[in-house]
Amino acid sequence: TRTGRTTSTIERRVLIRSGDTAHSKTRNHINARVETLHARPLFRRAFQRGRCLVPATGYYEWFDAGEGKKPYYAVDASGQLLLMAGLYERSAAGVFGFVVVTQPSSGTATQYHERMPLLVPEELRENWLHDPDPRPQLQGVSTVLRWSQTDPKTA
Repeated sequence: TRTGRTTSTIERRVLIRSGDTAHSKTRNHINARVETLHARPLFRRAFQRGRCLVPATGYYEWFDAGEGKKPYYAVDASGQLLLMAGLYERSAAGVFGFVVVTQPSSGTATQYHERMPLLVPEELRENWLHDPDPRPQLQGVSTVLRWSQTDPKTA
């Protein structure tokens, strides 16, 4: 949180929607591009006051290897929990919502999708949460991922 306290409470996964009336007709968003989130009106306030870390054991990408799209699951190659950069807001109704911050793909992720979650390494977690603009420090940071094809019924 921006108050100096770091918490690990997660309410529930909902898609973020700006509380501004100017954005009331926009669709829900699940991702925000790291390159533009500081400037886009939809995400600017959350970037300034609502940065968070989204824990995950991994994430899915649907990829077409010539046999139709199939889900592939990415995990940290060393078995660690992934912490994705996120932004959160609280709606007028008091419901928390968040988006995952994405970056251009790097490493093995480039063969599955052109974008990937911005994965925050342990040594930069406090920077993401508390620095006025932590984006330069996170530029080019890469996590080694292990990919495996999964059953579409479980994805």
